[in-house]
Amino acid sequence: LAADAPMNAVPAAEPVPAPWRRHMPHRLGWCVLTAALAALTMLLLRNPDTVPTPLVPASASGADDSEPDSASWWRADSAPAARREPARAALAGDEIEICGGARVKVDARGEPEDAQMLTFAMTHEARQRTYAAMSSSSDALTRAAALFLAPAWRELAPASRDTLARTAASTADPRLYALAMHACGASAAAQDGACQMLSAAQWARLDPANAVPWMFVADAASGGGEGGGDAGALNEAMYRIAQASRSDAGERLVSALVLAHVPTDDASLPGTVHLMHEVIDTLSAWTVPRYTVTRFCDDAQLHDPNGRQTCADMAEVLALKSTHMLDQRQGADIGRRLGWAEERNASFNAERDAIGVGVASSLRVGGSTLGCEWARRNLAYLHEVAAYGPLGAGRRVVQRPSLPQTAPR
Repeated sequence: LAADAPMNAVPAAEPVPAPWRRHMPHRLGWCVLTAALAALTMLLLRNPDTVPTPLVPASASGADDSEPDSASWWRADSAPAARREPARAALAGDEIEICGGARVKVDARGEPEDAQMLTFAMTHEARQRTYAAMSSSSDALTRAAALFLAPAWRELAPASRDTLARTAASTADPRLYALAMHACGASAAAQDGACQMLSAAQWARLDPANAVPWMFVADAASGGGEGGGDAGALNEAMYRIAQASRSDAGERLVSALVLAHVPTDDASLPGTVHLMHEVIDTLSAWTVPRYTVTRFCDDAQLHDPNGRQTCADMAEVLALKSTHMLDQRQGADIGRRLGWAEERNASFNAERDAIGVGVASSLRVGGSTLGCEWARRNLAYLHEVAAYGPLGAGRRVVQRPSLPQTAPR
C-alpha cells in the first residue's frame, strides 16, 4: 500500500498492565472456530450498533502489579506450568505440547491447565509486537490503522483519535479517511476535537464509487432520521448508491494491515489468532447507516416509477456488489418487496447457510486452541476473509471439494 502524506506523531507507547490484570474471554473448544466466521460475518448479521465487551477490563483487586518482560512468563524458560524438554523425551501422561514446543499440564478433561491465562499471555505478547510494528511502519495507512486500534490496544482514545482525524483531514486516500470516520463515529465524543474537521461529503468525494460513504451522506441529508434535512441531497445520495460499483465499509483493510504485521513464529501463532479475534470485536463496533436505504425504499417510493428504479438498482448493488452478508440480506429484502422471484431470494438464504456449515466444518480441529494445527487453519481462513471479505472467503470454502455448493443467481 502506498504511503500517503507523513502522519502526525504517533502517541508514545505506554506501559501495558500486567497480563494477569486483564481478562481474555475464554474461547476454548470449537466455539472459537466460529469466531473466524461468526465474528467477521456478524459484523453484518448482528446489530451494528452493538458495542463489544471491553477487550481488557481490569481484573479483581489485589492482583500483582509487576509485569514480566514482554509477557514472556508463559514461555518454557520461565513459566512453572510450561517447560521445554529434549525432543527425545516422551510426553508424560498429563502433558501436551502446544504450538512452539512448550509442554503444559492438562486437567482431567485433557484441557491445558491455566489455559485462559496462557491464552491471554500469548495474545498480550502478540498485541505488543504487532502494535509496535504497525506504529513504526513507514506506510501512512498502516500507522493510521495503529492509531485506529490504539484505544482498544493502548487506551489512548482521545490522543490517537485526534491524530488520526487531523491526518485524514489532509489526505487524498479514501481508505485512511474511512478509518478516521469510523474512529470518530465510534466515540461518544464523535464531534469533539479534530473529528469536527471530517465530513461524510468529503469521504464520498474521495470514494464516489463506494456505496457506504453515500449512506453516511444520506443519513446527514435526512437529519439523522429526526426529520427535516435536505430532500435534494438525500435523493442524490440514493442515486449514487444505486450507481455504486461496490459497498465496502473498510473492515477488511484493517484486518489485512494487522495480519501483515503479526508475529508468525510457531510459539506466537495461537496468540496471533486470538489477537485477530480482538480486532474483529473492535471492528464490530463500526456502524453503517444502512437503514437510510430501507427507509427510502418505502411503499411510496416503490409505487413511484423513478423511486422504484432507484430502489431496484440499490438492491442489486447491495445483494451482488458487497462482501457483507448484511448488505446481501438487505438487498434481497428490498428485492423481495420489488417482486424478485422466490427462487432468487431462496438462493441467497441457501448460500448463507452453506457458508455457515462449510466454514465451521473446515475450521474444526481436534485438540487444544493452543495447538499449531488449530492456529494455522484459523489464520489461513482469516487471511482469506481479509482478502475477499466474509462472503468471498465463505464462497471459497464452499466451492472446495467435498462441500455442498450453492450460489445465488
